[in-house]
Amino acid sequence: MTEPAPNLRHRMARGALWMMLQRVAVRAIGLVSTVILARLLMPGDFGIVALASGFQAVIESLAELGFDLALVQRQTSARADYDTTWTLNVIRGIVVAAVLLALADPSAEFYGDARLAPLMRWLALGPFMAGLQNVGTVEFHRDLRFDIEFRLAVWSKISAFCVTVFLAAWRHDYWALVAGILAGKAVATALSYLIHSYRPRPSLRGARQFLHFSLWLSINNIVTGIKSRLDTFIVGKFVGASLLGVYSVGYEISNLIASEVMWPIARVIFSGFAKMSGKPEELARTLLDVLGLLFLVATPMAVGIGLTAEWIVRIFLGNQWLAAIPLVRVLVIYGVLNFATANSQAIFLALGRPDRSAVASLPAAILLPPLLVWGTARYGLVGAAWAVVLDGAINLVSNLLLMRGLIHFRLAEVLAALWRPLGATAAMAAVVLVIDERWALADTMAGLIGQFLTVVACGAVTYAVIVLILWRAVGAPAGPESQAISALRTFRAGVRP
Repeated sequence: MTEPAPNLRHRMARGALWMMLQRVAVRAIGLVSTVILARLLMPGDFGIVALASGFQAVIESLAELGFDLALVQRQTSARADYDTTWTLNVIRGIVVAAVLLALADPSAEFYGDARLAPLMRWLALGPFMAGLQNVGTVEFHRDLRFDIEFRLAVWSKISAFCVTVFLAAWRHDYWALVAGILAGKAVATALSYLIHSYRPRPSLRGARQFLHFSLWLSINNIVTGIKSRLDTFIVGKFVGASLLGVYSVGYEISNLIASEVMWPIARVIFSGFAKMSGKPEELARTLLDVLGLLFLVATPMAVGIGLTAEWIVRIFLGNQWLAAIPLVRVLVIYGVLNFATANSQAIFLALGRPDRSAVASLPAAILLPPLLVWGTARYGLVGAAWAVVLDGAINLVSNLLLMRGLIHFRLAEVLAALWRPLGATAAMAAVVLVIDERWALADTMAGLIGQFLTVVACGAVTYAVIVLILWRAVGAPAGPESQAISALRTFRAGVRP
């Protein structure tokens, strides 16, 4: 029997808020860790680990089969499918680990840094441990039980934080970062068996049923995985590990809101969209609702990070990271562009069209290497940042065109949902820029913190007032504002004892 749409939307809203809460909690722990580690370690430590992690991420994307997503998309509960998924994940983990081990020495020789080889050997344990995770937890994803995933993610992050900070304070080198990564993987695997009673068994009986879906998803993961890490490899080759560390931290700060909001919403809406796969009109309406809510909440925060970049870097990271300030200001544009494409892959996969997802990512993946090489060689780190922004704009256009071909929404409907958040964000930016221009930067830490909090408060009040004025001025129509109020009420009702 088909689940009523209103109930499904409420569950999606509640699940999205749980996942956003998860990402806020995980990121808060990560930010505290970064602030502490920035004082204990050097930019080169972050750079060399970013390079080694980049190799791992690309290799993992090449071997990503996506059988977990196939289970969600098919809404299947057959044991053979679960056992097959677990077995393939184990095989994948072993293959990724073996490739990392094989590439360790050649990679160190190519980059001229002997530290890279042992790092890659130790990081090979990560995908192996991840492959052993209990596949039964996919049921939480399929059934929109993201409150349980919240606990799993937070405890894993806390474990990684404790290990990383302790070793950084003791050793003062990059091995603390590696140990933290591995500790998080180990705890996540152990907890997956504690929170779900399913016990997988080796089997490949159901593999053929998922082959078509996984083939295209694998191609898409290869394209997007390489694209997402290409800047690390090219920037690292041109500027070295130390400046790569600056770029990596700048990228992380600038895309903080994009990554922490897009990821949870994409996970939730894929589960919900999979239940609407036979109703393209309802899919289009829900997509516009989610997109409007995403821009309402995330855009002012992302732009705010760019506007207050100097205070953020000076207060939380220290003067040795000042080179990251212009990068943050440029790369927040890339984060905002990604908001518009945050849900495209979920749409393609929910409709059983992973081929469209792969095709949508292809133009940006092809153009990124020459853009990065030209930008980095000519303008350094800032040139690399602008290359990433331009590539994000290309990716936005290709994804919107392909999505429109499947669910037939109009661009006018998108603009109707987004113009008020975007207008209020522009007003907020104008206010913050005026304050910044007339306010000399404080020369003490207490003064910097006071200025930062004042600017954030002024920006937040400006945004909230303008967006409400614009909403009321057009008659308080159904849109992101009403969706936000409804989602908050649903969440409060769900967590109330």
